[in-house]
Amino acid sequence: MFKTFKKAFALKNTYRVNGIIFSLKQIPLIKKLLPAVLYKSRGLKLFAGIVSVILELANIFVTKPVYVALMIYLPATLYQADTAAIVLHIFLLMTLIGVIMNSHLFNPTKDKYYAMFLLKMDPREYALSNYGYFLLKSLLGLGASFIVCGLLVGLRLPTCILMAFFVVFSKICFHSFLLWQSQRTGRKTYNENKPSPRIWIAIFAILLCAYGLPLINLNLSETLFYILMVPVIVFGLAGSVYLWRFQGYRRIYKELLSDNNIFFGYSEAVRQANIDTFQKKQLDSSVKVNSNKSGYGYLHEIFVKRHRKLLTRSARNFSIGIGVFLVAALVMIFISPEVAARANRMMLNSLPLALLIMYFVNRGQYVTQAMFMNCDHSMLTYRFYRQPEAILQLFRQRLRTLVAINLLPAMLIALGLPLVLYLSGGTDNPLNYLMLFLAIISMSVFFSVHHLVMYYLLQPYNVELQSKSVTYAIVNYITYIIPFAFMYIKLPTIAFGSCMVGFAILYVILSLVFAYKYAPKTFKLR
Repeated sequence: MFKTFKKAFALKNTYRVNGIIFSLKQIPLIKKLLPAVLYKSRGLKLFAGIVSVILELANIFVTKPVYVALMIYLPATLYQADTAAIVLHIFLLMTLIGVIMNSHLFNPTKDKYYAMFLLKMDPREYALSNYGYFLLKSLLGLGASFIVCGLLVGLRLPTCILMAFFVVFSKICFHSFLLWQSQRTGRKTYNENKPSPRIWIAIFAILLCAYGLPLINLNLSETLFYILMVPVIVFGLAGSVYLWRFQGYRRIYKELLSDNNIFFGYSEAVRQANIDTFQKKQLDSSVKVNSNKSGYGYLHEIFVKRHRKLLTRSARNFSIGIGVFLVAALVMIFISPEVAARANRMMLNSLPLALLIMYFVNRGQYVTQAMFMNCDHSMLTYRFYRQPEAILQLFRQRLRTLVAINLLPAMLIALGLPLVLYLSGGTDNPLNYLMLFLAIISMSVFFSVHHLVMYYLLQPYNVELQSKSVTYAIVNYITYIIPFAFMYIKLPTIAFGSCMVGFAILYVILSLVFAYKYAPKTFKLR
């Protein structure tokens, strides 16, 4: 089994090294310096191999501590209660989400296909050795993270150590159960990349309990943790035996990988799936397609009318969710004076948190995908569509539409936050109400412009809607990290709101200038 793992690790490392070289070749300032022959360069291979090892170590000793810090430790410190108890409470519930969404065993990847079906490695040995390595990484990374986090908040050392074992045995319990269920009932194998709507609802409910219950002084206790530890270890050991004896790994992976169409024309299957998602299922055939406009204004209005359901559906759903949450928040404010006091402090000092909320609420990236799949991926093959006048006319039309779509949920938040501030105790400075409203609107406009400008300047998609631009991925990652970092910054609402409004105005002006100047050169089919 170790021999199989060694070969599999070498295969994965080679796959990652070639991916690193490919990524370097996609960066605008570097790609011209790196010819294709470098794929066989031993020196560059060695460098990429070192980077690969560093990434593997970072996955263990960087990503795990960052997860524990951002998702467990820092949120727990925001509550005015026993931090140690809240850390344990959030940990237990977030473990449930991790068990469901991060299994490794049920994650269909190409390296699994290469190993088991091209290189003919033993499926059982490959699956068990790599799953064991995955659990070992989790144990080491989370163990070190929980010890540091737990000791900082006052948990006992044995509890901190057991927390890591709780995660590992919980995964074994759940994943062995899924294998047993699939074998016994013949049901379709669970695919962690395709969670069902019920799973998403369950995850949302767990998140709500994890971060919402401590607000009303309800949290899972350390005693409950020790009680749960006993059955988790018992069933985890039984699950380990079942995983070891299970003989159907080839069938499981054949089903998983064929579901992802790695066997039978991956690109064509991805293309068809995206057509189903962005075209057939969402086309609004009930709308009469007509317009009084001309030229590219006519083209855009026809597009918006035909795809109104696709463009606005997620924004409407978010608006409904936001409305329900605001009503629940207002009820909690009336019921609990303590919650009202915390809400008032948040409205006056934690506006930076809204930046992360607006990042997730904004539908810019989804809408630009729809624009590409339903219009641009075909039209970009024509020279006239890539003329500067055509690009700039459509850009203006689309910017107005995207801002309008995103203002639907943004307006609810922009009106709801001042209302929460007023009903939770108010403020002596009326500017706080105005700044809450203006800051949320500015964030919405900022993200709308940002996603559209990045789409035009970096156009990452090929005809299958696969993103092929590393630069675009890097920009998106930075766009996510910055709001996430602001989550833990506390600034007075007036100060942060004023900066946000000013930055949004400046960013919009600069983005429009860059788009007008460079989009005619960069907006092309990959």
